[in-house]
Amino acid sequence: MASDAQGIARARPSCRQGTRAPVDAASRAAGQGQTQVRGDDRQRASPTDRGRPCSAALHSPAPNRLWTGDITYISTDEGWLYLAAVVDLHSRQVVGWSLQPHMQASLVKDALLMACFRRHPPPDLIFHSDRGSQYCSADFRASLEAWKMRSSMSRKGNCWDNAPTESLWGRLKTACVHGRRFATRDHARQAILDWLAFYNYSRLHSALGYVSPMQYEQRWLAAQLKSAA
Repeated sequence: MASDAQGIARARPSCRQGTRAPVDAASRAAGQGQTQVRGDDRQRASPTDRGRPCSAALHSPAPNRLWTGDITYISTDEGWLYLAAVVDLHSRQVVGWSLQPHMQASLVKDALLMACFRRHPPPDLIFHSDRGSQYCSADFRASLEAWKMRSSMSRKGNCWDNAPTESLWGRLKTACVHGRRFATRDHARQAILDWLAFYNYSRLHSALGYVSPMQYEQRWLAAQLKSAA
């Protein structure tokens, strides 16, 4: 995980955005863990209605209040490389990630811990994911509890509850993966880190007023400081 963080800090963007590709959900083992959100409640609730998280709110008014996570995969000549990411739904910034040759629970736990160590979120942050076995694992849920986060999960079989992260995968695959052959996992890793740097710092989002995720968050912070002055 540390090497990934160093890689993105050094990376200069080399991949560029193309046309949007159809979203492909990662193949993952479906888990049957418990969730704090019922589908019928989530449809009509606010994010904290009755003390339960809500995944229907796809935007957060401030950073570090609502994160979402998911897994995708990249083919290489050496085998699959799996990517777990954590996205802050305030700015759509990728705040944590992990790249591993497996999709065990440590894959998503490492992405979460990177986000936590980088962002130091306050208690009661809502973390939304699908019901994959990695996110339902005791190890991952213990990490959520250690950071005083609340868990929210998609309805069974409904990937669109996690649409922002699925959309991220579509952009990544179009810009950096489709039509490209990676001889090794290391080659794929570096290409993905390059693109994540481009995405966070340079890619313009129509939903953010045509600024990058980093610019959007910086403007929000500047506005908070100005209003407090």
